[in-house]
Amino acid sequence: MLEKRHSITGKIFIITALALIISNISIGILGYNTAKRELSKQGEDILKNGLKAANNMIHIAQNSVKDGGLTLEEAENLVKENLIGKLNPDGTRDTSQTIDLGENGYFFILNEKGDLLGHPYLEGQNTWDFKDESKKEVLFVQESIETALNGGGFIYYDWKFPNSDGVGRKIVYNEKDTEWGWIICAGSYEKDFNKGATKILKATIFRAIAFLIVGDVIVYILTHKIGNSLRAITSRADDIANLDISDKVSDMLTKRKDEVGILGGAFQKIIDNLKGFVDHISHTSQDLALSSRELSLSSEQSSASIGEIARAIEDIAEGASKQAMDIENGVAHIDDLGRLVEKNQEFLKELNDSTLEIEKIKDEGLEILMELVRNTETSNKATTDIQNVIYDTNESAEKIEKASNMIRSITEQTNILALNAAIEAARAGESGRGFAVVADEIRKLAEQTNGFTKEITLVVSDLLDKTKEAVNTMDNVVEASKIQSNSVEETNEKFDGIRKAIESSNSIIELINQSGIEMLQKKEAIVDIIYELSAISQENAAGAEEAAASIEEQTATMAEIANASELLSQLAKDMEENLSRFKY
Repeated sequence: MLEKRHSITGKIFIITALALIISNISIGILGYNTAKRELSKQGEDILKNGLKAANNMIHIAQNSVKDGGLTLEEAENLVKENLIGKLNPDGTRDTSQTIDLGENGYFFILNEKGDLLGHPYLEGQNTWDFKDESKKEVLFVQESIETALNGGGFIYYDWKFPNSDGVGRKIVYNEKDTEWGWIICAGSYEKDFNKGATKILKATIFRAIAFLIVGDVIVYILTHKIGNSLRAITSRADDIANLDISDKVSDMLTKRKDEVGILGGAFQKIIDNLKGFVDHISHTSQDLALSSRELSLSSEQSSASIGEIARAIEDIAEGASKQAMDIENGVAHIDDLGRLVEKNQEFLKELNDSTLEIEKIKDEGLEILMELVRNTETSNKATTDIQNVIYDTNESAEKIEKASNMIRSITEQTNILALNAAIEAARAGESGRGFAVVADEIRKLAEQTNGFTKEITLVVSDLLDKTKEAVNTMDNVVEASKIQSNSVEETNEKFDGIRKAIESSNSIIELINQSGIEMLQKKEAIVDIIYELSAISQENAAGAEEAAASIEEQTATMAEIANASELLSQLAKDMEENLSRFKY
């Protein structure tokens, strides 16, 4: 399926039309926004001036009140009628104000609490909580009062049009009256101020459409003229693509002073150059056909001579190649032997590493064993010290037991003496009563001492039992320590035997390592000799093969020359056939 193509004239027409549309739309939008902005500013000036007039009106009315011509109520009603309109029985007012604020503009009057003191249709209502029709969070009455109390200014909010459910953007100028304390508000809608801008926008659209139509007609005429010239040049390009260079480009195109004339001149140069090129190639192809026939004859004669030389060299190369193969087999066997020796060396290296690791572990074991010997000696010494302490404790307990028995004996004797003293005091009667009291106290102390002595005896008896058990246990510990010391000593002797065996193994492994190194050196020497023989044999074989290859290359070259000459001959024929397709 052919790709759909679009003419350049159509593209130029579309681009120009788009440029005209975009530029006219941009100008219209810019003009509309500028007019709207200026008219809105002018409307704000009208509202501000209207409020100044209202203040002047209040000032004049207040002067009449001061002069006694009007009461305050009459003056206020007069101002309301002039600013807003006459009051109707239903509470509304006629919007026949003397100051023009626009088609839907009007004054309204508030106090600081939001009560409407004057309004076309809401007079008397409290509007403190009135909200913007679009932004319900905006309490515009409170904002009006705040603005007026702060020196006056504009506020903006969305509100219904008078006598309509439609909503529009409203502009209100607020200011506090210094005479009566009114909040006077002069308001109108942006729609009233922007009517002129809308008319400007419509006029701009009509002009843009007219400019677009005229511009498109002019562009169409120009692009049609350019398109005819380009189609003529395109027609000659198609002729050249079809190998037709017999006709010239029209003088009407080449003599033009624009890009079309340059393009027509370039196509004419292409036609002239192609004619010269085709004529030159035609003569060259004839000369090429003659030369190729002569070259083909010479290559056939050379090929016959080279074939005989090639056969002789092949016989020499075959013998040299066989000798080189035998030497290569010998080298392969030597290499296998070398690999076995090297593998053996690797095993020896691993054995060396293992031996070193064993020796390291042996040294670590000896160090641990020596530490164990030292710890055992320390433990034996501590055990002996503990045993001596326990023996001493046992002896002390026995001494305490003896002392306790002596104290108990003395206590019993003291108790007997106290009893005898009490008997003697009783015999003495009244004069021995004091002595009897002392004897009784001594008896009580003797009984208490006897009780304490029994407790000490029980504790000492228990202590003796425990110390005897400790003595037996320590005897067992001492015996176990002696056995452990003997085992440690035997282990030390075994480690010393292991050390001697490892040192002997290291000496033997060192001898094996040295022998392996010598075997590797001998192998390397043999391999070097075999490699030298192999290199010489390979050089001989390579020389013969190179000679044979050189002859083969020459033979192949001669064959290629013959083929090339035939190809050149065929190319010459093809060139003549292709050149015959040109019309010139």
